[in-house]
Amino acid sequence: MQIQQLTDVLKQVSDRMSSGDLRNEAQIKQAVILPVLRALGWDDADPSQFRPELRIDKQGYVDYALFDQDSRPLVFLEAKYQGKLTPSGEEQLFRYANAQGIPLLILTDGNRWDLYQSMAAGRPSERLFASLNLQSEGRRDEIAEIMQKILERRRVVSMESDTSARQMLEERRARLRARHSIADVYRSLLNNPESGLSQLVKQRAEESANVSPSLKDISAFLKSQRVRPAGFSSTSPPPDQTDSPERKTRPRISGFEIEGHVVRAKSGKATLVALIQHLASEDPTFLERYGEATISRTRRVVAKNPRDLFADYEKFSYAITDLGNGWYVGCHMSSLDIRKRIATAGKVSGKEIRVLTPQRQ
Repeated sequence: MQIQQLTDVLKQVSDRMSSGDLRNEAQIKQAVILPVLRALGWDDADPSQFRPELRIDKQGYVDYALFDQDSRPLVFLEAKYQGKLTPSGEEQLFRYANAQGIPLLILTDGNRWDLYQSMAAGRPSERLFASLNLQSEGRRDEIAEIMQKILERRRVVSMESDTSARQMLEERRARLRARHSIADVYRSLLNNPESGLSQLVKQRAEESANVSPSLKDISAFLKSQRVRPAGFSSTSPPPDQTDSPERKTRPRISGFEIEGHVVRAKSGKATLVALIQHLASEDPTFLERYGEATISRTRRVVAKNPRDLFADYEKFSYAITDLGNGWYVGCHMSSLDIRKRIATAGKVSGKEIRVLTPQRQ
């Protein structure tokens, strides 16, 4: 199939998902998943290449199994209802794959397609090499190209897609390692008076003021500067520094008070994380209940799988905090939204929470 034809199919199924008419998993399969697989060259009427509800020993059934010309299964696809992708679904899919030695796995709710290289090393989440959001209109051409490269039947059967998947996984792992190192490297430059950053500031200041500042003064200044999360450019401030109307009228969040217990934090994000940790330590059921109370179609505030926090996980991975108890928090939100999430935490926990600001501490 030509790439433009595949792009057109992706637009059609995206429109169906946006219509609100798809109300269960069966409808997602018929109206979204099957049209995409057909567009990629898979004939769902041919049992030699396409089998629904394939029995996996005594472990259960995989929704779709795709085969080569020798009746060897090469792809397992597990479907869920829109917005219902969970770590348990991921674990289920890998359990099926381990029993059969399947190289390529797909976990999808129709909108998000998570692609895994199952034979790679690491935990299931570490074998994810692409997460495609079909409703990302600006990326539709790119998504079509990736789907064609990885899921087109001709390439799957020839194992060309397996080679591409391995390469994409290595590239993704390298990109994430590099992204996660940015804040540490920047912090190191700020804290080291002998760093190239200090020398550059010294040189430019001397050119500007015709006098050379001391490295001690430069170091003190750099240490006072906030380290922005990886992913923000110098022209794109973090969410709680955006020059929005609510930012101008509301003081900065700098902690919380609950039942006489005061916790101070450097930012709204740090406040929300500290509050969630505090409430979770007091009530083992809090995170489950809070997660249900804050879920939306495009994101979650807390989740056991970090990829469930944002529809575009790779774009917002910098804003994810590991709570250290098997849960993660996604904090890419405005100061106003953080206040709303704090209020929700109070309702879920049944406790009164006071937001602290520099003026009220």
